[in-house]
Amino acid sequence: MEVLQRAIDGYEATNGDEQGPLRGAAFAAIYRSAQGMPISGIAPETEELNEEGAAWCRSALAQLDRIDGSKFDDQNRLSLAVLRHAVARRLQSAQHYWHVITVTPYRCFPSSFRMIFRALEADGDEARERYFAVLRDVGAYARAAKAKLEGQVRRGIVLPRRVLGPIIATHRDAMSIEKSPFLPGRSAAPDGTQEALREHIVPAVAELLAYLEGPYAAAASDGWGQSALPGGAEHYRYCVRDNTTTELTPEQIHERGLGVVAELREAMAAVRARLGFSGTAAEFHAQLRVDPRFVPQSPEQIGDKLERFARIGFDALDSLFGRRQKAPFGAKRLPEDLEAG
Repeated sequence: MEVLQRAIDGYEATNGDEQGPLRGAAFAAIYRSAQGMPISGIAPETEELNEEGAAWCRSALAQLDRIDGSKFDDQNRLSLAVLRHAVARRLQSAQHYWHVITVTPYRCFPSSFRMIFRALEADGDEARERYFAVLRDVGAYARAAKAKLEGQVRRGIVLPRRVLGPIIATHRDAMSIEKSPFLPGRSAAPDGTQEALREHIVPAVAELLAYLEGPYAAAASDGWGQSALPGGAEHYRYCVRDNTTTELTPEQIHERGLGVVAELREAMAAVRARLGFSGTAAEFHAQLRVDPRFVPQSPEQIGDKLERFARIGFDALDSLFGRRQKAPFGAKRLPEDLEAG
């Protein structure tokens, strides 16, 4: 039992170690932010740090394989299995380094780092020093992001041209001084913040932006999805395993999806009949897009609809689980500068 607890404690400590092997791609900073721990740096996303993390995962898995869980009780056997899964998942992700595109419409560092900066304060000498250190690291992160994009372009791994607009808009907004996403969230910005943004953030993001608008856009294709990328089919199968935690193939999931679509078509036919709609299914779907009974007229109405459906699902939990979650939940509008993505 003690050896298992040491392994669990070691994994948790390594997750939050700002100088540790799992710090790459800002993992340690994001982890510490989520845990309410102080942050003094953000590690970039580089091939070297990725391999350092992969080496640690391989070593950790070898140690876990030496733990004999046959005499553990159910809870400790489960803990061992969960820990092994977490480390193996981290290793598999590292092996797909070049296929993981972190500059996307829904995920890029100006938006993902908001969580980090909302937890930062800059009151007092020590906190202020940490804040400026993190700001400097954001600039280094932006330059590393550009270097990774360049490496992906050399390998033919490029986003479709049609999705670049929101990405470029997000990075252009990140160059703002007054509305910077890198201002401290728990205190007023200290003296020298604007100068630091101009020195460390704006030039680095400008370099990344120029690359996105120039060479990257020129290399982008009109294709869609992983099938258009070298090695994309293998990466897609990995993504399916990682997101479903099953050994189902993409083809099997597609077949399941077709079955669900057929069920939905039958359900929609019943809805059309109930509403007295005499047209075709295509005409009904076109009507749904313009009928004010079915189209939210404001962000608040969208939130109300989302929460209503969430409540329907929440009320059904008792038939599926023995215990309900206690944490509250709800729908909230995104910040305006994130809505484009």
